[in-house]
Amino acid sequence: MTMKFYFILYECFLLFVSTNASNSQALVPFTYHGAEHKKTFLAANRVFEFSKLTNQRIKITQKYKANGAGLGSAVWDGSFVLAEYMQRKVDVKDKCVVEIGCGLGLVSIVLSLRNAYVIATDGDDNLLPIVKENFKDNIGISNVNKKTSINLLRWGNRTQMDNVINKCPNGIDLIVAADVVFEHDPLKKNVKNNLHSANVTFPLLYNTLKYLSSHNKKKRPEIYLAYKQRYSREGSFFSLMQDSFDVTHISRRDIHRDFIKAKIKIFKFLLKKEVQITNTTTRKAKDEL
Repeated sequence: MTMKFYFILYECFLLFVSTNASNSQALVPFTYHGAEHKKTFLAANRVFEFSKLTNQRIKITQKYKANGAGLGSAVWDGSFVLAEYMQRKVDVKDKCVVEIGCGLGLVSIVLSLRNAYVIATDGDDNLLPIVKENFKDNIGISNVNKKTSINLLRWGNRTQMDNVINKCPNGIDLIVAADVVFEHDPLKKNVKNNLHSANVTFPLLYNTLKYLSSHNKKKRPEIYLAYKQRYSREGSFFSLMQDSFDVTHISRRDIHRDFIKAKIKIFKFLLKKEVQITNTTTRKAKDEL
């Protein structure tokens, strides 16, 4: 029998286990319209448990679209998948980690509890007070300023990007993001302020990741991104990323079995060395002008 056959057999086994496993964190299919998903997705408070945080349950306050907050005001499945993977598979102790599009802060909170210094960023300033409260509830008010920084970051804004970079004096070690690669339904003409269209969002996100990754010629931060495809045009983002980044698709075997059926993928990006050298040199020259 070939290795391919054994791999397929192993995948089937994982699907069987995930289907029959009893776990309070098992995902339901990702959809805006599923009634069962909405019961938890839109709940005012949600609780999450993680294997490496045995003595703590993460409590997240949600205020979906309240007080002007947008789509980030609920915990998306991708955030849960990424947080669960990172706390098991990536050593973040004493690392300077930047989260792009942190939403309500679940991933950042988990990494902070795993002893990383976390810079949680989002482009929705209505979310930031909620993020701060969630941090206080889970890591304690005395640790908020010591272990975290919560910042407004609108993709492409150089002043805000430089502010984030300056908070990591020894360089950014890791960048994380969950469910930031999406666009509104292109067939819907009544979407207000359609920032999330492929031709607007993806170049901004790409350039932000590239800028944050090329600030230090001695260090290239690893980027971990959780993604679930909704529309085919989202593939244009990954085409952009391949121009400047080496791309690794994290194996499904490294994602918790409860999440296999959710079809959420995790990608790892690393800025190509030749791009890093060019960008760092160019930026230094501009700064000296």
